[in-house]
Amino acid sequence: MLKNKKLKELENKIFYGDYTDDEWREIDKALDEEFAKASEEDKKAFIDNGAGNMLAMIMEYMD
Repeated sequence: MLKNKKLKELENKIFYGDYTDDEWREIDKALDEEFAKASEEDKKAFIDNGAGNMLAMIMEYMD
């Protein structure tokens, strides 16, 4: 379970959001920044929940 509030917000945006390409890019950038300073426990929880994979697929589709 994610303890990091910002990562939880980003997770919800990824799973439940409908955004423009530019907004997805902003979410991707925010995730990179937040992930860099997250605890190992939160990193593992985020990876395990699938939101990162989903965002990667969205970003790949945009290219």
